[in-house]
Parts: sequence; C-alpha cells; structure tokens
Amino acid sequence: MLSNSDPKIIKLFLAFLTNICGVQRDKLKAALNVFDDVDLQEALNFWQKETKILKERFTKSTIRKARDGTYKNKSKYGTITVYISNTKLKQFLDKCCNEATNTSY
Repeated sequence: MLSNSDPKIIKLFLAFLTNICGVQRDKLKAALNVFDDVDLQEALNFWQKETKILKERFTKSTIRKARDGTYKNKSKYGTITVYISNTKLKQFLDKCCNEATNTSY
C-alpha cells in the first residue's frame, strides 16, 4: 500500500507493482482522501486518468473537513492510496524492507 498526492510517485509505485512484482492491474484498488472543499468527482477523474485504475476499483472516499493554510496548492486532488491484497507479495516486500533497513551504508 502507498499513499501520496504526487502522481509521479504513484505512477512509479504502480510500475513497480506491475512490471517488477507482476501484479495484474485488475487486482489493484484505490481510495481517495480529500478535504470537503475539493470536487470529489474532479479528483476521482484526475486519479483515474493518472493511474489507469478503473472507477469500479476505487473504494469509498474519505472526506475531511477543510482547514486554513496552503494545502490547496499541494492537495488539489487529494491523496490517493493504492493497495493490493496479496499476502505473499506483502511478506516478500516486508522482508526486502527489513533487509534494507538493517544494511549500513
């Protein structure tokens, strides 16, 4: 699972899942997390176009109360979470992450 508001990072993660891990795109799911002042349909359309994940593969969106600040420039389309339910892949990735964090550079 990965959550981010940067389409480039999401696309990189999707490429990793599909090209390296062999995950089929129809196994991917996504969810949006947006503030209540974001047009949810516009955000959904944006992320569908960026990720090529079908609308049917998006789960219920989380809508949070807007706040003051400059988040609108950073989160115009909210944050997307991409995930897949695959225990074997998760165990493999956990192992890789553990090995990477135990390596001194």
